[in-house]
Amino acid sequence: MRHRPLHVSSLLSVLLFACGSTPPASPPPPVAAPAVVHVSPGTASAPPESPPDPDAPIHIERAAEAAPWVERDSKQIELWEASPRVNDVVHPINPILGDLRAKAIEPGAIVLQSRVGQLVITKDGVRGVVPKGVRFVGVVTSGEVFAENEGHAPFRAASVDDLIAGKQTPVVGIDRVFDAAGMFVVAARGGVLVQSKDGGKTFVDVPMKGSVEHAFVRADGVILAAAAGRKPAETWSTIDAKGKVVPVRRALEAPLRWGGFILHALKRDDFGQVQEASVLTKDGRTFATLSLPEQIQGAEFVSFDPWFLGAEMNSGLPWEGDVLAAAPEKPGRAKFGVLGPSGMKELDVPAEDPSEQSGISLVGPLRQPARPVCEGLRCIHELRGIVPRNPASSLVGRFFDDALCKRLFNKPCEKGPLLRGPTIGIFHWSTRAFLVRPTPEGCEPLSLESLRGLVILDCRKDRFVSDASGVFFREGSVDTPTKGYWGYTMAEDGTLLAQRVESGSIIAAALRLPVAPGAAGAWRNVVRSGGVTYTVLPKGAVLVATSNDAGNELTLTLDAPEGSKELVAKVPVTRPVYAIKVESGYPELHFFDGQRPGAARISRRGALIDVPR
Repeated sequence: MRHRPLHVSSLLSVLLFACGSTPPASPPPPVAAPAVVHVSPGTASAPPESPPDPDAPIHIERAAEAAPWVERDSKQIELWEASPRVNDVVHPINPILGDLRAKAIEPGAIVLQSRVGQLVITKDGVRGVVPKGVRFVGVVTSGEVFAENEGHAPFRAASVDDLIAGKQTPVVGIDRVFDAAGMFVVAARGGVLVQSKDGGKTFVDVPMKGSVEHAFVRADGVILAAAAGRKPAETWSTIDAKGKVVPVRRALEAPLRWGGFILHALKRDDFGQVQEASVLTKDGRTFATLSLPEQIQGAEFVSFDPWFLGAEMNSGLPWEGDVLAAAPEKPGRAKFGVLGPSGMKELDVPAEDPSEQSGISLVGPLRQPARPVCEGLRCIHELRGIVPRNPASSLVGRFFDDALCKRLFNKPCEKGPLLRGPTIGIFHWSTRAFLVRPTPEGCEPLSLESLRGLVILDCRKDRFVSDASGVFFREGSVDTPTKGYWGYTMAEDGTLLAQRVESGSIIAAALRLPVAPGAAGAWRNVVRSGGVTYTVLPKGAVLVATSNDAGNELTLTLDAPEGSKELVAKVPVTRPVYAIKVESGYPELHFFDGQRPGAARISRRGALIDVPR
């Protein structure tokens, strides 16, 4: 269902998105909320009746308390982190999920060990995380799930979703449940190995002497069991479907079961991908060293990105749990198929289309473009970053790659709504809480932004907002996007500025009041003709800097809920400006020509006042 990962820096995919995505346009204006603006000539203590000093620098005072959802301490989000070094090799891994390892690969579920817990995926997408202290055992044909708690007490759940929700029923008369596959369950009762052939309804003894320590079972009824208290080379035995016990007569290295593959001595390459293992073949007696199928690697790979990467990769390839359900033949390459009542039905698994693989190949070094030649305020346009550095956030939202679309086999998705939107994962760095939420109904997803306690979900027609509760509220319509990407900045009280940038120019700007998710009139448009920078300020305000076409005249306007006020107009600008910032309430021009001082404030008369550094 998922593609094999490519071992390249995922920062390249950030550049790819920034250059080719289609983000949404600006939201509609909201109902204005009252606020008070003070524009003082110098110190805040100046009497209000005193006339402003035209030669003093412009100063803006808009202090406000932070909204309840604004994070006090935030963590800068990184898309990837380096894995632990193996043979001097590191590879990128997801900083939230970590290096994923398959605990189970079944027709009914794939369970991956991750940093957030045991992540469960079914044909219906990512379902959630197994409750803490619970060991996932297996899924039988009916969809019923078997598991154990920390004390090894066995229980069952009617479905994967019930297991995740904590809806459990004890398994009566059984001490432990070791494994479950197809219609078979292996367990211990009074220390003796027992099995069920009817999905766990009844259990009978297995003709194996002594007490049992552990066991695995395939969907065809073949068992690999470990006797307690024996030497390593005498521990393991296989039991076929007819009950014949055959000693393995060698020690097994970390045995496990993935579908029909009972294996040990698993080898991974330096990038952590499975290579080969000693596998119990279909006859139930012989172990053979085999190269493991790439579907195992595909089962362990999950994309978890802030951008929706499409559904092409998810609806054409067979489900890995089905492909790996049957045991391999021996010797030679394994055959894969779906195990059914009439035996194994082989599947024609098409070769991966390289054009649909996730990631991009690095064919040469990335070179920084030459510094552009520019003048005055036009330099802001020329030097604006390719990808914005959005505010840090401990609350992080990401898309899983489990969307489904209408498509013919091995063809691109048809235009129109998705059959199933991608599942959204929301993680909090501080509390370590992890929530799984569906994409809101009707949303054609584009991107998720995590911003100091808020998660912004942009769809092709709507914008949704959530906080740490994980509940998404619609906050307005968005026109169908054309080009560019959204960049965000936030004031200390939670006022949020969204800017859409195309080729260095701001083509849309919208401001969100510091209100709870779902509040009416949260957004308003603030874009102005000739706008070169927009600086977010508390209490729902923004400082807009506009320029003439030549880039040598600056006008500053304060746009607030209570109204718009021009602070200064047509200020001559001759030095190259790379940014306009508000420092301690003072608007400042920042230059990059190497001259000193490197910044200047602006008087009400329109003169530049050097800021010593």
